[in-house]
Amino acid sequence: MASRNTIQRKSVLPPWLWLWLLFSLFLTFTNIDVRQSLIDFLTGTIVANSAHAENLTRFPWLYRIMNLVDLWPPMLFVLGALTALTPQLRAKYLEKRWRLEGDLSNLPPDLVAFVRHAAPDLQIKTNLRRSDRQAFIYPLRYRKAAIAIFRPIVLLWYNERKRAEAKAILLHEIAHYQHGDALVVGEGSFLDIGLNWWLPIFLVFGLIPMIFLWAEQSINFVQSSTGSGNLSPTLLHELIDALTIFLPGWLLILIEEILQTISLILLPLLAFWCIELNADQAVLSTLHSGEDIIRALAQFKAPSSWQDRLFALATHPPRSLRRWIARNAGKREGIWLLLMSFPLAAFSLLLGVVPLFIVQVSQESVFHNHTDLLQSLAVDIGSTLVNLAPLWGVTAIILLVWPLVNSFWMRIFAGPEEIRRESQFVDWTNYRIYYFSACLTALLALWGCALYVLVQIKL
Repeated sequence: MASRNTIQRKSVLPPWLWLWLLFSLFLTFTNIDVRQSLIDFLTGTIVANSAHAENLTRFPWLYRIMNLVDLWPPMLFVLGALTALTPQLRAKYLEKRWRLEGDLSNLPPDLVAFVRHAAPDLQIKTNLRRSDRQAFIYPLRYRKAAIAIFRPIVLLWYNERKRAEAKAILLHEIAHYQHGDALVVGEGSFLDIGLNWWLPIFLVFGLIPMIFLWAEQSINFVQSSTGSGNLSPTLLHELIDALTIFLPGWLLILIEEILQTISLILLPLLAFWCIELNADQAVLSTLHSGEDIIRALAQFKAPSSWQDRLFALATHPPRSLRRWIARNAGKREGIWLLLMSFPLAAFSLLLGVVPLFIVQVSQESVFHNHTDLLQSLAVDIGSTLVNLAPLWGVTAIILLVWPLVNSFWMRIFAGPEEIRRESQFVDWTNYRIYYFSACLTALLALWGCALYVLVQIKL
């Protein structure tokens, strides 16, 4: 049977998902553009302050609802954070949705004993009528959680040749509980919602109102020019504008929204990948073999369509990556890759600068020369990097102290009874990797600050 202390000792990665959630909330509530979009949506400030807004359109409220496109990601971040603050509501929702019961009489006694031995305080819920899930962890309260077990796990357990795979799946979910992931994994549901609904939101609240407003303004302009006998030249002028200005503008706006969405989801995506890979590491520390994880992955049904495969990547890393990590568990390069994946993923926020640069290039006449254009790009990059500097700084500190404090972190969620005395000793074997990772991340933070200061001095 699995040794309990080896499970708790193996927490390779810091809680990157917690850090991302706090960072995203900080940016949401301190970002001037988000606050302005919210004010514009609620009050219509921009439209109301525009001296000729009513002359432009009879539907000024369309300008207000277009702010929903920019407010959509921050709104999901806030709702995701609320799931961590209200674990009881999430528990009731999940238990009702999956019809989970506390009756364990239909479970194999040795399976129950296995779970109890690995996590004595973890409650067990079941629904043996469902075959579309294996198992998952969910919070009951801030420091209490439950594991939901479904029919496929029981069938694997009864099969002696596949029992190790059932153990790997159960230990993986138990590791989520011990690492404190249960409270924040609800954010993944909102990430799925964001990906599923991003295109409809953009079309309904962004592109369609924009096209409607442009069409209305064009018709009004043509009608106002009809009385002067300039209809044909005006129509030609409007057609030229549509082909050379407005239609390319739509494409730029679409590119901007796509890149900004990618820049916003890559960091939480990597954070979700990290908690899954970290749970795999806990399984490896107990079973001492990556083959059980590889065989366990084969038990999960692969998504049938490319859309399902894409959305599955929102919360789980590719199986090929998980297999590679399982086969190379314990190697320094694998540990370093896991530790640095989250800090390096922060560079994805630079993708948000690209669409702004594209718009500036398309309007190059606004700038006096190419130097002004490049200088503006440098300022945008510097501003993004200086916003990332606090994240990198906190990440460096966490990496430096994580081998010293990981058992205390797990004690918060798993309880002191589940942390044996052996787990309080620091494993110094790989501390050098944490130290170098912390130094590299700290250099990134200093580089971001230095680059921004340099740009401001040159300006």
